[in-house]
Parts: sequence; structure tokens; C-alpha cells
Amino acid sequence: MHNEAPSVMIVTGEASGDHHGALVLQALKQRFPNLRCCGIGGDELQQAGMRLLYHNRHLAVVGLIEILAHAPHIFRAFRILRREIKASPPDLIIFIDYPGFNLRMAAFASKQNVPVLYYICPQIWAWGQGRAKKIARIVDTMAVIFPFEVPFYSKVGLKAHFVGHPLMDQPIPLLNKPEALQRFGLNNTWPIVALLPGSRSGEIKRLLKPMLGAAARIHKYYPDAQFIIPAAPGLNRDDISAATAELQATVQVVSGSFYDVLNCCDIALVTSGTA
Repeated sequence: MHNEAPSVMIVTGEASGDHHGALVLQALKQRFPNLRCCGIGGDELQQAGMRLLYHNRHLAVVGLIEILAHAPHIFRAFRILRREIKASPPDLIIFIDYPGFNLRMAAFASKQNVPVLYYICPQIWAWGQGRAKKIARIVDTMAVIFPFEVPFYSKVGLKAHFVGHPLMDQPIPLLNKPEALQRFGLNNTWPIVALLPGSRSGEIKRLLKPMLGAAARIHKYYPDAQFIIPAAPGLNRDDISAATAELQATVQVVSGSFYDVLNCCDIALVTSGTA
């Protein structure tokens, strides 16, 4: 990086990447207070000081049908990034997870001679080692979250540094159980059930309804059951609340507070992913 006004681009495709990216940006700004940053992210990266070129709520998709439905957003994001890289090349681009999109953008950035750092790298050790050589041609450095990834990438000549798993740095719940119950308006009766249908709008559409169906059956057998949904950043809390209206049980929908919510629950219904 230059000594004066270094510039970084950060590209994330979903809520978890936005969260991890915001922590990265905060750490960079401690070292480079005048750092300039733009890219694709969500509310947390924007709050950390990144100039959003495009909000990643339009990119958080799962499955072929959703990808096709969101194709205009995905192509628009490609065009915006390419234009920005050509017009004002950053000193470094940090791609976080989201390999389907980010590896293509990394290939473009590499052709533009912009240094590429990949954080929370694709799990190609699970997909097949052949792809590692291709990635080595477009990525300068990997910041990996599992120790065994370092020798894996070293075999193909790709520089990799083990930086630890970001979830290990998450703060423990700030509230004990009685405090959390009071904050969320819940009684200390069993069971208290967390519903975690995901952080993407597509996951909410597919998974919230069956989760609420399960909640209805739980409530039938346990009339004192209470339910709470910690809505992920970027999701519309009112839409989720509206979906719970038919459930006769107590359902609290709160923004964030993931760890405090889990700290006061007896059981959780959880979608796959970071959660």
C-alpha cells in the first residue's frame, strides 16, 4: 500500500461475509486511518466506512432458480466492479467467501494487475485439487481459516497464511439468561425455541414457513412454548413478523442479537451455514 491514502476494495456476497468484512475494515483503519474503501457489501461494511458500490442483499442467492432470478443483479454488480477497477484501481482487493462470484472477479482483477487477497477461501480441498492450480493463477495471497489449508495451497505455489477462524473471535453473549429473557420479553418457561431460517431472502421464503409449521406442532404439545427469531442484518423484520401472525404462540422477532438470543433458548431450529 502507498503511504498516503491507501485504497482497498472489499467484495462480499452475503450477510456473514459482510460481518467478517466489517471486522477486517475496522482492523485496517486502525493501521491506516486515512484508508479509502469501496466495494460490495451490506449494512455492517457501510457502517464501518465502506462506500457501497452495490448492496449485497441482491446477491445472496441459493440454488439455480434463485441465481437465474437474480441474474440481472449479478451481472450489474459485475459491470459496476469492472468499471470501478478500471477507472480507479485499488491498492488491494479483498474477496471474502462467495466463490461463484468472487473467483470470476478475481480473474478480472488479476488481469488488471491489481493485487488480490482472498479471505475465507473456497473449500476446494472438498471440491477437488485441480481447481487449486487455477486459483493460484488469479490470487496473490490466501488468508485461510483452517491450518490444513496452508500446506494444501502451498503445494500449488500459492502463498497462504492461517489467520484463525473468525467465529472464534466473536464475543460471548453480553447478557446472562435472566437479562436476555427480560430484554426480549420472554418468560422463563420451558421450552424457549429459536428459529433461524437463514440470512438470505430466498432461505426465508423456503424455510420460514416449514419452521413455523414445526413451531405450531411444538406449541400444540407444549402450550407454554415461546419462539424467537433473530433476524439477520439486511432482512425485513416486518415481513418476518407478518409471516408469524397465524401462529398462536408467542413469537418475538428481533434484529440481530444472535448470541444473546441463543443464550436464553432451550433449543434452536437452524438452517445450514454459519449459524
